[in-house]
Amino acid sequence: MKRRAFLQRAGWLLAALGLTETGLWQLSDRYQQVLAAPTSRKLALLIGINRYPCQGSLCEPLQGCLTDVALQRELLVHRFGFQPQDVLVLTDQQATWQGITDAFLNHLTAQAKAGDVVVFHFSGYSRQVNLTGDDGATVQHSLVPVDALDAPVESLSDLLAETLLLLLRSLPTDQLTTILDTSYTLRRKSEAAKLSDRDNFDMLRVSTFLRRRDRLDAISGQPCYAELALQEQLRSQLHLTKTQVSLARSTGQIPGILLTATSNSSMPRVGNSPAFEARWSGFSAGLFTYALTQHLWSATPATSVQVSLSRAIGTVEQVVGDAQHPDLGGQKSQAPLPLAKHLPPDSMPGNGVITEVDPDGKTGRLWLAGLPPTVLEYYGINSLFTLSPSTADIPTKRVQIYSRDGLTARVRLVEPVSSATPSAGQPDNPSVLMPGQRVQEAVRLLPRDVGLTIALDPNLERIERVDATSALGTIPYVKVAVGDQSADYLFGKVSVPNRYGLLTIGQELLPGTVGEGGEAIKQAVHRVAPYLQRLLAAKLLRLTANEASSTLPVRIALELAQPDEKVVVYHETSTVRTLGLPPLSPTGATPSATLVGIPTIPVGSRIRYRVQNASDRTLYLMIMGTDSNGSIIALYTGSSSTVPEVKPSLQPIVLSPSETLVVPQPSSSAEWIVREPAGLAEFHLFLSVRPFAQTLATLETSTRLIGSSQRISSPENPVEVARALLQDLQAASLSLETTLSPPSDTLALNVNAWATLSVVYQVV
Repeated sequence: MKRRAFLQRAGWLLAALGLTETGLWQLSDRYQQVLAAPTSRKLALLIGINRYPCQGSLCEPLQGCLTDVALQRELLVHRFGFQPQDVLVLTDQQATWQGITDAFLNHLTAQAKAGDVVVFHFSGYSRQVNLTGDDGATVQHSLVPVDALDAPVESLSDLLAETLLLLLRSLPTDQLTTILDTSYTLRRKSEAAKLSDRDNFDMLRVSTFLRRRDRLDAISGQPCYAELALQEQLRSQLHLTKTQVSLARSTGQIPGILLTATSNSSMPRVGNSPAFEARWSGFSAGLFTYALTQHLWSATPATSVQVSLSRAIGTVEQVVGDAQHPDLGGQKSQAPLPLAKHLPPDSMPGNGVITEVDPDGKTGRLWLAGLPPTVLEYYGINSLFTLSPSTADIPTKRVQIYSRDGLTARVRLVEPVSSATPSAGQPDNPSVLMPGQRVQEAVRLLPRDVGLTIALDPNLERIERVDATSALGTIPYVKVAVGDQSADYLFGKVSVPNRYGLLTIGQELLPGTVGEGGEAIKQAVHRVAPYLQRLLAAKLLRLTANEASSTLPVRIALELAQPDEKVVVYHETSTVRTLGLPPLSPTGATPSATLVGIPTIPVGSRIRYRVQNASDRTLYLMIMGTDSNGSIIALYTGSSSTVPEVKPSLQPIVLSPSETLVVPQPSSSAEWIVREPAGLAEFHLFLSVRPFAQTLATLETSTRLIGSSQRISSPENPVEVARALLQDLQAASLSLETTLSPPSDTLALNVNAWATLSVVYQVV
């Protein structure tokens, strides 16, 4: 490639890579050497099984496993640079025991070399197997191929944990990532432990929109001859004894890293809590796979695997509470694992990718898996995305959604098209879309009338369901899920006699929502009505999440002020990652890159937020979210009036350009003390280019302000406050997007106008 053409292609990377012009010329000089140097190959085997031949109450066909492998494939090809022919996908009837093992040996083991990147993914059922044989009875966990459920007990076709371990260890590379979106149940259904104080819930399926990926039966039998022969062959090749393999399995000595939808102390780590798949608008997917791949779309090479997994865990907990516990294992899991050293990204971050282009070059298909599931559910027609330019001299183009079906959307070019003819050696045509182009969110359209959908416990009596439906219908913005419609929460009977309460869709009881025994169901609905309003407010706030797409360069850190000063959580917009800023914390401390999961904060701790505005313009800050008791909490600033008859007004928290601010301010009378009960807390830091005028005005109607310091309170009208905040973000957006005229029933939010960074932590 000529130097001129190379510079045109690479110019758009200047800001992202921090290269000077001289540095870019030096990079050009080495370009031919880089092309000639040997590179690692990237191989993947992705397995997803929906259509199990299930019979009886202990198994049902799954719905989201094929989506899981599609999520992984698009991520690997379009974000991590895998060649399409190097990603082998087995689904449903292809995923027999023989099909899986043949594919592993021929596609991975036979082709992989030292230093190659290898990914193995499985979505489907797992179960516990009691093995009988000459060596006595042993217990293992297994992945369930599509033909395993019909196999006779004297010749099981499960893919046993030891077989999978041997297959993984047969690979000649340690750049191995294994992802298991599945789970098993430790006991039979009749012996299953009740969750909290609830009963009468279907242990396998909460409803048509949420399913568990665990077999509720333990099976006893003997491995099939082919599996025993394969184990013997692999042990011989690896020079391992049966005892050594058993020890390696029990102690978790899995090569590379192992990402699992649930946690357990042995291989595979897929037990103790269920793995859920959920149904959203137009598609089903594993909660874990969707959350993980969504965060990896926006990860940078410096982002550690541990951080990406922790973000995914936070997303899972937003949906099902504490019911599912993703985990990280493997021999390389104890040290920080930057993606660049293990699963190197091959492209810039994005929110999606153009996967197909129509013959006219102006319309095509967009894959949207880089958007949070809580946002995608309500993503509106006419939303806009910016195309990542393929060369520096091509002006930025945008595409607009004109139809959407689940994770895919139909889009068209909407910006004026350059009439310039591409020069020789420059194949990119600025007037057409190109497959593989990444997109970044530009304008998000959301409906104004988003409400809360409540599913009813299927074990309620008919009259109870009628009365509950009638009572819920009287609460504004709340409706009952019908058929296979997805839901936000459950309303059900948690014990006998007649104690009703609210639960997550993962069947985790929400604190403070259970009534007294003998309560009428209509009375119970009216009792939880204020709680439902707080849940709706929390849902509305989540719709603004845009850490991966906001163009405002902002950073936040949640810090413990007492008893020990330390950083608990750190977040930044993707724009910040190109600026090379010094550490945000005065001590330079950041959360450990090896910790996985939701951070914990003890009751009684004093916390604070450190917020940095790294932009060249003034920004305005609001902090609002849900504490562990389910209450909406807001932090604001008051301004005293010198006129006794005039009520003090609420004022925005202002961050000047390049300013770092600590809130609550040490000089204020406000203290942020973590209160009981134990549970999950979720807060959002909103930064906008315009003041939150309507939000503050709405807060004033339910807030008693004393003095001029920063204060923390729980508004009495949380839904109105949340809707006012969305209105403020639209006002800020329309000040930038002057040509956009959204319908009256739609909100239009421009990512140049605001940033929402979310913090989730566990109160203990």
